[in-house]
Amino acid sequence: MTRERMESFAASKGCKWLGDRMVGAYRGYPFVTTLTSRKISVLNTTFVISGKWTGKLGRRIRKELPKGCSLTWGGRPVLLCSGQEEDLLDSYTTAMEIVASAMREAGIGVPDQCPICRQRECDSLALVGGVYQPVHRACCEEKSYSTVTRAEVNAQEGSYLTGILGAVLGALIASVPSLLTTWFLQRIYALLFILIPLGAYHGYRLLRGRMSKMVGVVTVIVSLLMPFVMDQILFYMVVATTFGIVPSVLETVPLYFEYNTFMDMVVSMGMSYVFLLIGLWSTFRQITRTSTHEVTDASITLESVMPYRASGSQSELEL
Repeated sequence: MTRERMESFAASKGCKWLGDRMVGAYRGYPFVTTLTSRKISVLNTTFVISGKWTGKLGRRIRKELPKGCSLTWGGRPVLLCSGQEEDLLDSYTTAMEIVASAMREAGIGVPDQCPICRQRECDSLALVGGVYQPVHRACCEEKSYSTVTRAEVNAQEGSYLTGILGAVLGALIASVPSLLTTWFLQRIYALLFILIPLGAYHGYRLLRGRMSKMVGVVTVIVSLLMPFVMDQILFYMVVATTFGIVPSVLETVPLYFEYNTFMDMVVSMGMSYVFLLIGLWSTFRQITRTSTHEVTDASITLESVMPYRASGSQSELEL
């Protein structure tokens, strides 16, 4: 299945194709469908609903779905359809009808609260936070325009110097949970190391660092320094508690290298670096987001806007 074919399909159904996903409303239910194009392609559709979803409803829908389609549910129902070319589009359309009809019969509605201002009486649908949902068009436009304005201001006034300082401070603060578990529990937890690159990234932003590609470079470099810094802090604490003194950092750092061989340091920091690399990998998309990404998202949000009138689970738009 090609993206060009999906774009044509979306246009024929009154929906919008936004680069790699289709947005619209089926029988009043807003949805976003992404395409994974392979020899056997997959259409992944997420619905936005309100009301109580039951396992009984989900199991009933599963039994009725055509071959190659399945349904999962957690926070939101997700429909997965796999197949090739026209057969995929036929099974997808049939499955959408089955899911929408079952939700309507079960009294499942659509939320009518704007995710931006938290007020009701939404008049549009838009892609916000990766979810196609009811919004106020004015809120959507204001948020998008503000994002572009902030990006322009950051490009002119953002500072690499303050950004680096913010990244260091943010990473240090994010290292505190790992320091506490290491000191008091004598254990390190992989999950806590995810906080370090996130702390460095948000620290860079908070101190108004220029949001160019440099933000990712600074975040990674500062994060990679943290296990060594943490080891120095822990060594300082050992010296302080063992001898009952408050030593100078200028004294403990040379002492650290005097008492530790290279292999000692590898053993001491090895797992920390393994966990940190996992953290960098799992947060890479987030910590490399620049102003360009935010402006692109704002443009896509505006492009995705479609008129909408909430009425129970009804909408003016129907696929």
